[in-house]
Amino acid sequence: MKLLPLPLPSPHYVLEESSGINAEYGVHFSKQLSNDNRVMLEADLKAGEYTVLTHTTSCKFVNPPTEEDKPVPVKEDGKLSSAAEKVLMDIFHCLDLNGDMVLSRTEFELFHITSSGETLSDSMWNVIRENFALKEDSVTMEGFMALHRMALEDEEGGEEEIRDTLASMGYNPALQLTKAVPWHIDVYSKKKVDLKVESLVALTANHLLERSVVKVVEEEGVSSNVDKKCRVFTQILPWKATSAVQNLTDKPLRIEVNTAGSENCQENPPYKKHILTVAPTRTVICHHFAPEFRSKKFKPTIKVRPAAPAKSKALKVEKL
Repeated sequence: MKLLPLPLPSPHYVLEESSGINAEYGVHFSKQLSNDNRVMLEADLKAGEYTVLTHTTSCKFVNPPTEEDKPVPVKEDGKLSSAAEKVLMDIFHCLDLNGDMVLSRTEFELFHITSSGETLSDSMWNVIRENFALKEDSVTMEGFMALHRMALEDEEGGEEEIRDTLASMGYNPALQLTKAVPWHIDVYSKKKVDLKVESLVALTANHLLERSVVKVVEEEGVSSNVDKKCRVFTQILPWKATSAVQNLTDKPLRIEVNTAGSENCQENPPYKKHILTVAPTRTVICHHFAPEFRSKKFKPTIKVRPAAPAKSKALKVEKL
């Protein structure tokens, strides 16, 4: 099976379905680039069900806004501005995962979770059904736009609600897509097989994704013991690098991460030095890197060491 393309900087992760949250599972991950610089995965998969996860380092998303990112109006003459309408249409097409020009309940729920952080209840879906244009129990483009025109007119929401919705979908105040990566996956097979999507799930908690990334970095990365307390793993690919740190003790451990020696890197978190606390015996992702310029040498460097205990501030109490 071959999966491609996916816009950088998002590698695929394909997980073999397992029974039970703590069961062992296999992870196939992308470590190839196609001729047009798209991330590609090629793997031999036996018959069965597989979960496909997409992942980005978010390194390109953490840069502060520039002076050129001037806010673009979302309201003009009491209506949605033409710029806001275009963005909402683009969002609709991104949500329409099967390309049938309507949003099923599952597709609309992905939007609802992303924009509000809440799952779509039956009562909420019934409100959509009763007030907006549906086709075969799916939201049309007309209904989707009407929903946001109504939100704009709402006294409790208005422009701020539209701004919040667009921001949750990755758009900055200038209505530029700077905090999200739209993706498209094509699946190819050398043999004639029956491939179909069984379900689409919104990850409200990314435990499966985090666990998968950690597993790949541990198995494919270079490891080194910092001391008896912790170990660091780093996996470097041409388009990204990820480091994970393992707490070897049975107590919570404060870790100092230092990436000051890195060259030609955009980083997440966007700090050359930061501290995180790792739970006992756990391994967690501590840093991501991506090349800032493709034409220059990509040199991610990380140093990890146990950090000093956090200082507690004394509380001074004066007598009345």
